[in-house]
Order: sequence, then structure tokens, then C-alpha cells
Amino acid sequence: MKPTSTILASAAAAGMLLLGGAGCSPNGGGDGAIETVQGAVVGVDQYLYLTCNATSWQPNSTSRLQNTSDPTVFTVDIDVRQSYMVSGNDDCQLTLTNQKDGWGTSQTRYTTRDTTVLTVPASSRLLTSTTHFGIKYPALGRYRATINWQQGTMSVAAAPIAHDLKLLFVGYNPSDGTTTMADKYFGGYYGGLTADQAEDQTINLEIAAFDRLSAGRIHHTLVKKIHDRTFDPYPDGFTYTMDTYGPCATYTPPSSCEARKWTFDYPSWIAENKICETADQYGVDTIWVESAPFIQAYESFMIGPTPGFGVNGPAFVIPACKKHYIVETVGYAGAPVQSMQTYGHSIEATMGFLTSNWQAADRNQHWEQFAAMSRYNSPAGQTLPDLPNPYCGNAHFPSNAQSQYDFANPRYKNSNCVDWSNFPNYTGQTTSVTCSNWGCSDPGWGEFWFGAMPTGIGSVTMTSVNGKSFAFPRDWWNLLLYPDAALQFAAGL
Repeated sequence: MKPTSTILASAAAAGMLLLGGAGCSPNGGGDGAIETVQGAVVGVDQYLYLTCNATSWQPNSTSRLQNTSDPTVFTVDIDVRQSYMVSGNDDCQLTLTNQKDGWGTSQTRYTTRDTTVLTVPASSRLLTSTTHFGIKYPALGRYRATINWQQGTMSVAAAPIAHDLKLLFVGYNPSDGTTTMADKYFGGYYGGLTADQAEDQTINLEIAAFDRLSAGRIHHTLVKKIHDRTFDPYPDGFTYTMDTYGPCATYTPPSSCEARKWTFDYPSWIAENKICETADQYGVDTIWVESAPFIQAYESFMIGPTPGFGVNGPAFVIPACKKHYIVETVGYAGAPVQSMQTYGHSIEATMGFLTSNWQAADRNQHWEQFAAMSRYNSPAGQTLPDLPNPYCGNAHFPSNAQSQYDFANPRYKNSNCVDWSNFPNYTGQTTSVTCSNWGCSDPGWGEFWFGAMPTGIGSVTMTSVNGKSFAFPRDWWNLLLYPDAALQFAAGL
């Protein structure tokens, strides 16, 4: 917090009434009403800390309250990650010190005047006291404590959704006027649903997975669906029909199906469906596409007004786009399921782009030791020896994997996924995991892996390969979900 005014010792100097009756406290000697203030809580070298199990019992950046637009109101976000913090009460104390991120030479402590336990959402008046108070959280997740120093109150409620993303969905499902490609060739996977209904189920499953893995901090809201029912021509003039596509839907498709998909004209398809214009109209943040096998090529790609960066697939310059979007693609050829591996590869590519100009030591410590991207250097199907140190994993390699796509390996292996919530101040903590930790499935592993990614508050200072200091967010999703933010970050290195 930057100093904004001086704490005054008396009501006369501040010209305000004391908040609560002086000496009114169940705790006895030394307890009393919260100090009166002029304008704001902090004066020169004055800082407030909410020290709890869920923040820190030290005065530091995670327990320090921050300024808001109101000079008398301060907030701090509380990450509740451990189940014991939900089953019981968190133990907390509010402290004013005269040192930033330290105890200083003087401390004044406060407790809740109206209740000994704040059951979230809740609020209470404050009282000077050395007595601790409890906070009862309803579930794991992020919460926000708000101190109104002028009113002498504290409230705790669910924090605003950190990443509230507007979603555009595009279903590329050609029709002959009687049925659609997906309904004809893949309808047996949908359990009696139509392809359009299966799309909705896929969308809902993916949204729910991100809600779970982030405790509600990453939420997608579907704002628009586009259905393309046409058979688009390929650059060589070939156009599928409902019948000529049939061989591509068989167990052994001809090689022409694989070869043709790589020639799909993405820029023309995006333009004819006005995808960028629609995204701009609805304020979209991300785009999901569903198509049949061998029609399009890339699991994910980027579109935008300028050259972006590869995200497993290429980046296409689309003049109609006003910003950059990562487009994630899922397939009609299967039961509705969240497509976490598709997202996983675009995340790997984005982190590769973001860390490409980091010093090698930082890149190894803060990315390679988490993702073990070196595992990709070996061919799929090859059994690999274990790395000397525990890692978390990547889209193809869970923490206990011995080969690519080894999502159902039952062996126990130490994983450092749990330690990444401490980024960048790792403790060396590991846990023994087996595939049952993620349901022994591909989408289950993706959800587990994404859930381990750092979501801290603030930023950490690092050094680029050029010797330039830069700030990297403790919440990686601040860059992973927003390609324009990633591009701006990289441009500053």
C-alpha cells in the first residue's frame, strides 16, 4: 500500500466519532475501539495484514491488504486450497504495522467485534484486541476480505471471478438437407442425442471442468453459437459430399483423407462464417470449434489482426479480427467429453512462447521442472526411464507416466504438482500419485494438471536472457487465456 494519509490518535484530531464504545470488549484489558482515521488506514509506513492459515502468518505480499479506488477501503484475496480450512475454521488476526512486509517496531491488532467466527459471506465491526478470530469458508476457492477503515468493518465474501470468459462456439457440421455429417456417421456415440444436443453437452462438460479445476475462478459463458452446414471446397477444387466423406469415417480411412485435411483453407472459412465479426459483436474472449475427423487439421490455432504465435497449430492473420483468439477444436467422432488435451497443447505452446526469452535457469526452474517438456523428445510408445527429480506433467505425460498417453498407469510416483501453488517460492513438497488421482483418463489428467497451475496474487520479478528485469504474473492464467496479453508480455522482453 502506498501511504495516503496519517492515522490520528484522537477523535478530536480526526473530527470523527470513535467506531464503537471505548473499552467495550469481552477480552478485557488493553482492548478498545478501532482507531479513528483521517481519510485512510495508512499513514507514513503504515500497513495492514490479514494473517491466517490461508494467507500467511507473516506480514508479506500475500497477507498485505491493497489499495482500492476508495482511499478508506482495502482488500486482500484469500486462496483456500486445503480441505481442513473448509471442514473447520481458519484462524486469523488483523494487524497494523509500521513496516512493509515486516513486523516493524509497533503493531496494533484487531479482532471481530460482533462474532468470533465469520461464516462467509459475513461482516463484522472491528475492535482492537490481541484475540484471534475465525473464518468459516463454504468451499475451496478464492475469497476477498474487505476492510472499510472509515466504518471500522471487515467483510469476507467470494472473490469476483478472476477469468470470466465469453465463449463463441462454431459447429462445422455440413448437411445435405436431410441429415448432418455428424448425425449420420457419429450419431451412435451420442446416446440418443442429436449432434447439436451433443455439442451442448460437450460445451457444458468443458465449462464444468474449468469451474472445478479452478474452484470457479475460470468460468466460460456461451454467448453465441454458429452452425456451418455447408461443404467447403478445398484449394484443389475438391468438395466432400455426404457420401464421398463416408470412407473417411471408417476404421481404415484412405490416405487421401489425412492428406486433404492439411490443405483446409482456414482464412476463407473464418471469413465466410464471419467468425471475427461475431466475436467482436459479442465481446468474445475465446472460440471453440467442433468438426468431423479429416475435415480440418489443427487441434488449436490462433487468429488475429497481426501475426501471433503458434499454439500447436499456426497463427492466421485475419484482417477482420480486432484482437487475437486461440481457437480450440474438438471432434464429433466420440461421446461428448471435455477436450482437455487440446487445451493442454495450446498451453504448452503458449508457455514455450512466453519463456523463450527467459534466462535458462528461470525457464528450467519455473517451467521445465513443472511440465517436463523434454519427455516429448522420445517417440510415442517408447517406455522411458524415470527422470531423476519429480515433476508435475504435460498434456501427454502425467506425473507417473512411463510413455506418452500413459494416463491409466496405476503405479505410485512422487509428483511436485502440489508445490506449484507456491510459485515461485517452492518448498520442495511432493505427493505420491497414481492414475486414480485423475480418474485414469485423458480428460481427467488434463483437469488435474490444469488445477496445479499457479493462480497466485501479484507478480514475481525475473530476468530475461537479455538481462532485462520483467514481472511475470503469479497467476499463469492471466497470460494463458489471453493471447493479446501474452503478445504484449513477450514484446516487452
